[in-house]
Amino acid sequence: LTLNNTVFNYGTAQIQWYTVASASGDSYGITTISVNDLAYCIWDQIIVTIGVDDSTPLNTVQANFTLSVIFDYDGSICTTYQIVIQRNGTWWHSFTDSNKSLFVDVNSDVQYTYSVQVVTSESSYDILAFSTNKLSGQPLQTMRQQMIMLLH
Repeated sequence: LTLNNTVFNYGTAQIQWYTVASASGDSYGITTISVNDLAYCIWDQIIVTIGVDDSTPLNTVQANFTLSVIFDYDGSICTTYQIVIQRNGTWWHSFTDSNKSLFVDVNSDVQYTYSVQVVTSESSYDILAFSTNKLSGQPLQTMRQQMIMLLH
């Protein structure tokens, strides 16, 4: 089967529609098919945003963080995930409960940098690709990873 579109790698979240353009090479001699429905793929990723109420707290002062997890394609909230947060480049905490949007840390005269290390599971669509911010005492920086395709 030959599809009308053979591009399967996109850098942004989007929907792509596909139809069968032709059929050939069948051992039964079939070269024509009838298609009653269009197939589509959604190219999506998870966007994880780490927020904090005070990016430069004084020593022994608690910093309150929030974790926002949404799907890039439609902006809907992702509630079925397991995300690993790293602090200064090493494992710090794993989050699996979408209701636990608040987590805390206490400053101890060290500049910490928080970022998402990996999305280990997302059970609605099995998306592991993500985009996240890196949160530290410096301005936020954006990192981007490869998109993943969802077949519908």
